[in-house]
Amino acid sequence: MKSKISTLILAIVYIAFSSCNRSECRNTNLIFDKFSPDTKEYKTELAKQIQNVGAENLSYWHDKYLKKDGAEYIVIYIQGQGLCAKGEIQVTDWSKIIGMRGESSGYRGAKLEGLNFKIIQDSRGTNFLYKDIDRVVD
Repeated sequence: MKSKISTLILAIVYIAFSSCNRSECRNTNLIFDKFSPDTKEYKTELAKQIQNVGAENLSYWHDKYLKKDGAEYIVIYIQGQGLCAKGEIQVTDWSKIIGMRGESSGYRGAKLEGLNFKIIQDSRGTNFLYKDIDRVVD
């Protein structure tokens, strides 16, 4: 009886830990290989790809917190429908994701369900601005 319970507990723990893991993806876009996520070329291509696929058709995972030039960002993995990239999302309202603010965040690898962001394109370039999130699956 104890071995059946132990096996069941191990199975539940395995499922819990593997359920939010992002699947491996391979980038096939040369622009994402050639440039880094903070460059104009990369961000322009990323915006184009997101708009083509539809942001709601993609999956997002938290990678890290980033602060540069007085602005704060979350760096995320973006994948789905042939897209495999990273994005820098500027955050001004941390109320729902305060645990991601800071370099020692424990949310690395967490799935970001219902992530909502705005793509801003103007003469200065392309930027991504966090708006809201449904939930973080850690």
